[in-house]
Amino acid sequence: MKKKFLVAKSLVVFAMFIFLAGCASKTFVQQQIQPLSDRLAKVESRLDDLDKKVADLESKMGTQSADIESLKTDVANAKQMAEEAKTASSASADKAEAAATKAEDAANRAEKAAKICEKAFKLGQRK
Repeated sequence: MKKKFLVAKSLVVFAMFIFLAGCASKTFVQQQIQPLSDRLAKVESRLDDLDKKVADLESKMGTQSADIESLKTDVANAKQMAEEAKTASSASADKAEAAATKAEDAANRAEKAAKICEKAFKLGQRK
């Protein structure tokens, strides 16, 4: 019986030795995980930097979109003003042409009147 007890006890000790030898210690696990943890920390840092850059770009994009809309409005206003100026200049050109025609007619009438006066003057001197 004592022999069976010693054999059983030996088997239990042997099993515990095998069991404990097969288990990883806390320091071993930390040594194995530390390089992965360091790499993960670097990746997270880079990801945070990229998130900040993306947020900055989105902010700039929003500002530029507002600027573009403002420029579109300014261009539309400038186009409308150019059209109004074209219409006004066309109307002014028409008025100037009409005035030039009237002036030319007046000059022709004045020339005819001058010729009549000249004839009358010559005839008046002969008498």
